[in-house]
Amino acid sequence: MLRHENVVEFVAACSTPIFNFLTKFCSKGSLKSYLIKIERNNTRLSLSKVINFGLDIARGMEYVHSRGVIHRDIKPDHVFIDHNFRLKIADFGVSCEEKKNDFKKVGSLRCMAPEMISQNNYAYGVANKNLQSEVPNECPEFMRVLIERCCSKDPKMRPEFWEIVKNKLALIMDFSQLLLGKKFAEGAYGKIYHGLYTNKKVAVKILQVHDHEEDKYKSKQIRKQFNEEVGFLSRLRHENVVEFVAACSTPVYCILTKFCSEGSLKSYLTKIERSNTRLPLSKVINIGLDIARGMEYVHSRGVIHRDIKPDNVLIDHNFRLKIADFGVSCEEKKNDFKKVGTLRWMAPEMISQNKYGRKVDVYSFGLILYEMVSGRVPFGSLNPIQVAYGVANKNLKPEVPNECPEFMRVLIERCCCKDPKMRPEFWEIVKVLEERRANQKIKKGLLLFHFMQKFCISV
Repeated sequence: MLRHENVVEFVAACSTPIFNFLTKFCSKGSLKSYLIKIERNNTRLSLSKVINFGLDIARGMEYVHSRGVIHRDIKPDHVFIDHNFRLKIADFGVSCEEKKNDFKKVGSLRCMAPEMISQNNYAYGVANKNLQSEVPNECPEFMRVLIERCCSKDPKMRPEFWEIVKNKLALIMDFSQLLLGKKFAEGAYGKIYHGLYTNKKVAVKILQVHDHEEDKYKSKQIRKQFNEEVGFLSRLRHENVVEFVAACSTPVYCILTKFCSEGSLKSYLTKIERSNTRLPLSKVINIGLDIARGMEYVHSRGVIHRDIKPDNVLIDHNFRLKIADFGVSCEEKKNDFKKVGTLRWMAPEMISQNKYGRKVDVYSFGLILYEMVSGRVPFGSLNPIQVAYGVANKNLKPEVPNECPEFMRVLIERCCCKDPKMRPEFWEIVKVLEERRANQKIKKGLLLFHFMQKFCISV
C-alpha cells in the first residue's frame, strides 16, 4: 500500500511456518544509532544536515498521511538510513487507518503526543529536537518555532506535514555551506552557476531582484516566481524530475538543484544536428520515455509545467533525462491562463490566450519528438513571432520526415493537434513508447537468435 522513496520498501511476507515479513535493507542503520554516534563524539549536526533529515522524514510522513495512515510511533529508532543517506519511515506495527482509528494508547511514551489522536506531528517535533539534542540558544529561530509548533499541546496548532515541507524546511539553506563556481547559463531573470553544497555538486540559480523604484513590479514578479518554483520543486520527487536540494531568499534569491553533468537536451541535440547525423529510433524512444514519465508524474501532482522545451530538459551522468525549470509553472486548479513560456514551443490555445489545461505540455512534447526524428528545430526558418502567428491562425504544423516510422508520425501529429482534447495524456504516451521499445527488444533478440542459429549450423 505504501510506496515512497522516504518509506522503507516492503519486499514480501508469510504466515507459515512463522509470521515474518521482509523489507529492503538500509545499510546505514537507524537514525537513533546515527544520533548516538554524533552525541558520543560531542559534536553537533550541521544545520544543512538537520534540514535534509527533517525534509526526508516530513516528505515520508506527508505521503503516509495522504494515504490515510497514522503511524503512531514516530521516533529515531523507526527512521532508517539507506546507502544514499536517504531516510525511510519504518515499523508500522502499531499504525492504523485514520478512518478506522481505535484511539488506543500505543507507541513509545517518550515520543507520544498528549492526546494520541489523528496526527503524528508531535512525535516529528520530538524527532527534530533529537536531531540537535537539546535545543541550544544558538538554534536558528525558524527551527525553534517549528519545533514549538509541532510539539504544541493543542493538536490544532500543529502544522500539517505538507506545510512543514513547503513553507518551512524547503526554504531554508545553510548559505555558509555553499561554494559558488563559474557561471554556465543565463536567462531573462537570473544566472546559473556551478556550485558545491555540503560537498555535493549542485546547479545554483540566482535570481536578480532589484529594489529600484522602476523595477519594483518586475522584482515582485520574480519573488513570486521564486516562491512558486521552490514550492513545486520541493514537492516533486521523481527520477525524471530534477532533484531539489535547497533554497534561500537571503542574502540572495537562490535555488539549488542536483547538478546534471551532461547538460541540457538542447545542447545534446545541437551536437547531433551539427554532425549531420540523426538519432537512432531506439534513442528517440528512450529519451521520449524519460520525458513522458517525468511529465506523467508532474501532471499527476496537479502541476502544469508551461515551458517544456529541450533547454528545460537536463541529462545526468547515467543519461537519464530530468524535467527542470518550474519558474512559470502553475497548479492546474489555480491556473491563471497567462501566456507564459517560449513562443516556438507554445501551444496554440496559450498563444491565443484562451483557457487552457495540462495538454499545453503535451503539445510542446510533440515538438521535442519532432526535433529528435527530423534533426531540425521546429519551424526553424521562421522567427518566434511568425511561428506564434502561424500556429494560432494558420494551423501551422511541423512537417514530419517521410522516413519517420508510422507510429511516431501518428504520435507527433496527435500531440501537436490544434484541438487539445485530441491530444493524448502522458500516461498514454508512456504506454505507446513502452510497447514500441519492448517490440524493438524482441526484434533484436530474434535477429540475434537467427544469426547465432545460422552461425552454429554453418560451423
